[in-house]
This record gives sequence, structure tokens and C-alpha cells, in this order.
Amino acid sequence: MTAPGASLHGLTWDVALAGGGPAAATLSTLLAQRGYRCLVLENHTFPRYHVGESLLPATNRVLAEMEVLPAVRAAQFRRKHGLRVVGREGTWSMPFHFSEALPPQEAETWHVERARFDRILLDNAASCGAVVREGIHVERVLFDQGRATGLIAVDRRGKPLEIAARVVVDATGRNCLLGRQLGLISEVSGMRKACAWAYHRGVRLPNGIEEGETTLFLIPGGGWAWCIPLPAGIYSIGVVGEAEAFGTELNNHELAYLRTLQRSDALREALAPASRVGHCRCLGRIAYRNSQTVGPGWIMLGDARSFMDPVYSQGLTLAILSAAIAAEGLHEALASGDLSPASLGRHEPRIDLGFENARRLAEAFYHPGFTLPDFLHRFPDERRPLVQCLAGDLFRDHSSLASAFEGMAATHSTLEAETEAPVASP
Repeated sequence: MTAPGASLHGLTWDVALAGGGPAAATLSTLLAQRGYRCLVLENHTFPRYHVGESLLPATNRVLAEMEVLPAVRAAQFRRKHGLRVVGREGTWSMPFHFSEALPPQEAETWHVERARFDRILLDNAASCGAVVREGIHVERVLFDQGRATGLIAVDRRGKPLEIAARVVVDATGRNCLLGRQLGLISEVSGMRKACAWAYHRGVRLPNGIEEGETTLFLIPGGGWAWCIPLPAGIYSIGVVGEAEAFGTELNNHELAYLRTLQRSDALREALAPASRVGHCRCLGRIAYRNSQTVGPGWIMLGDARSFMDPVYSQGLTLAILSAAIAAEGLHEALASGDLSPASLGRHEPRIDLGFENARRLAEAFYHPGFTLPDFLHRFPDERRPLVQCLAGDLFRDHSSLASAFEGMAATHSTLEAETEAPVASP
């Protein structure tokens, strides 16, 4: 659904957004509810495929504020209760249920088909007053004396469009429109991962395993796999590992995918009765960040800002929650008329904190010798803060948990050094 009849020309929009995914839908909904003129330009025509199918409970408050939570509930997505880890030796951990850290009524969330979920959010933005245009390719951001002033785009018939706006928002996901245009994007040191994924029907999990759980399989020899249940008996199963370990197989990601799956006895058993649905997809570079995320007249949202890793399924939640925080900051800036970077970025420290907490979780996960059960055996008091983070509660201080991660890593490094130290001759 798009707002019919609204002209894109002849006025200056309060906010022009490149991209129409969940981050853009969240921001434009919350600002349109306050009466701001928001224009959303989406390259694709929805519904369209997108990976990243798992929500976390922390999004519920924002979805309710957007007045879209009832529609999400009515969509009958697969309910999600928590996650479970399968060790490299095939041992299934006890589950980490979101209800351990949240009241039962706040712990609900879903595994979503992004084609339907993103459509629901974008339609809701339009119903709240945002003007949504699909099939519009944004080519670049317009600048005047260093300040963003609008967008240059092309419609589906090849007609050029020039959009004027008080604030420009890059919500183009991994396309990173502004990051590439301004040369701000870079890799993340120590996070050179690649992944491949496909969909399977008829996956067999052990008796007693709840169908609403996300399962993380640790793979012998390095890497891990996700197993996410979707409607109609479909499971999203993806493998993640060091880009160098995939090596030239990235040119044949089907081969890399199959070989990685075969290294896990638990995964082989789960997939034995299953059949593939569709083809295998691949990302050769997962993690990236931008050295600057707000500037004169512009901000970045969601994956256009940064992405670390798919572990714990935090990307979609980060996009929605950070967009809600950014919406509050944009409201304050637009209302005051101060659109300087300092004003637009007033809430950036809080957004940075959320992304930093996600980075710490991912880095801890990849530290040699780290497993969630071992970590909690040593730091049992951190179970509740850990489950809070796993539920998406990332945008607040978790310094105690971060210190525990650092302590675990330091201990393992010391043990490694002692093991490798030469033994003195008598």
C-alpha cells in the first residue's frame, strides 16, 4: 500500500528516506504519527525476499507504539521462545528462554517471513501518513556546501527524480548508499566472516526440543550454523565461518554450504529426512561499519549503519530499536529547527551502545574456547543479563556482562599461554 496521489515534487519533505525496510518503516511511522512529512523511496516492489527472519521480544514495545503489533500477531508467524546451543560434540544445551528475563506477556516474539513482515510494516507506515513509493531507485544523496539536501532517484520507467528534504536518511541496508558515496564504510577487524544459507522442509529435531526455538549448532573444525523454524514446516539453515576458511569455495557457495553441514553429526541427523526448498545463497563479507553515521542533514539507519554478525539474530531488532531512538532525536531536531550533526546525533551515544553490546556478544561467541554453558558455569550471576541481551535489550549499560566476557577471554588466553610455554630442562 502506498499513499495515492501525493506528488513527489514541489515541496520540501521533512524527511526523505532511501530504502523501505523495517528501519525505514519504523522511523517514518513514528515521525508521520507526529505530523512530519515523510517520503519513503524503496527500490523493490514489495513483497520481496529478505534474509534475517528472527525477531526478539525487545521490539514489542516499539511495534506497539507504531500501532502495528496487532497486525504482526494476526499474521500467525511461528512463535519464538528462546534459543538453544548444540555443542561440537553434539550435546544439546538447556534452552535460554526469554521468559527468564522478561514477564511472560512481554517475552513473546516470532520467526517471521520477511516478505510478509516487511510488507506489514511498510503498509502501516503509509496508513500512518508516510508517503511510500516502491520501484524507485535512489542513485545518490544531494549535497549543497557539505549539507545533505535531498535525493536523486529514477523511477521504474527511467524518469529522473530530484527530491528536496530537510533531513535525508540512508536506510538502504547492505547497499550502504551514503557509506559508499562518502567513502565511510570499512571492514571490522577480527570479524571477517562469510555465510551461506538455504531452506529445508522436514527437518528432524530431537524429541523434547521446542519448535519455537532458534538452534545454534557449533561445527567441528570451526564455524556454526543457525536453524530457524518458519511456517509450513520450512527451516532456514545457514552456516557461518571465517571467510578464509571458505576460501575459493565462495565461488561455489553451494559446495561450501554442503561441506560445512557435513562436518556436524547433529546437523546431518537433523537434515537426513529433509528436502531442500530453493537455491543456496551466500554473503562473502558479513561485518562492516561506517566511520561516521550522522552528518549535516543526514543520518544512517539499521544495516546501512553497521552489521556485525547473524549470531543470536539481533540484526532486525537492532534496526527497529535504533530507528525508534533516531525518530525521537529527529523529532527534537526538526521541532527546534537545528539540523546540525550535533542536534541530529543527540541520541547517537545510546544507539552506539546498542551496536557495541551486539558486537561484544558476537566477539565473545567467536573467542576460542567460549561456549554459553561454560560461560554461565563460571559466571552464573550473568545469566539474567545475558538472556536480556539475547532478548534484544541491548540499548542500555551491560558493563558487568562485558567485564565477564573479558574475564573469560583473559583466562582462556592465560591457559593457552601456559599450555604452549616450553618446559624447562632439568
